[in-house]
Amino acid sequence: HRDLHSFPTRRSSDLEEGQQLALDVGQPWAAGLNLAFLARIDGLRGAEPLLEARVRELQELASASGADAITASVAMTLGLLDLGVGRPGPALDRLLVVISAARPESNPLFVLGVPDAVEAAVRADRLSEVQGELARFRSWVELVPNPARLALLARCLALVDDADPEPHFARAIEFADALSPLD
Repeated sequence: HRDLHSFPTRRSSDLEEGQQLALDVGQPWAAGLNLAFLARIDGLRGAEPLLEARVRELQELASASGADAITASVAMTLGLLDLGVGRPGPALDRLLVVISAARPESNPLFVLGVPDAVEAAVRADRLSEVQGELARFRSWVELVPNPARLALLARCLALVDDADPEPHFARAIEFADALSPLD
């Protein structure tokens, strides 16, 4: 992940405004999407107290709207926080719940979650637990390649290739411009 401490506060303000507008017009799903992005930024920054407050809001929105995707987004965000603050085991547990239930062709949480789950698995020395999801991810990326997915796959392969990770890291860097700061 890129340096999010310098992530423009204007973007965060826009997300907060979008969240409020969505609530004002009775669209909890759209409000949840904006709030999920804010929570993701907080998680990547390691801002645990702020993230916990946003998670409570997300859980309330999920309860009010019945949107399972919001609940999955909460789990992903908490997994990212765990990974970022050095708790790879709990991070992997959270991420596996989301990615194992997601379909790669229709759920962006799968695309974003597998690389983070692979990193958590490597750090927790539990790589065998993500092999199936990594294989699904690799098959899907090879079937429907684009620069962002290729960058994420290369990151995964670099993390799991003990013999020669360098070419995979080079490929990830080659396609890195296709990723947003949140990827």
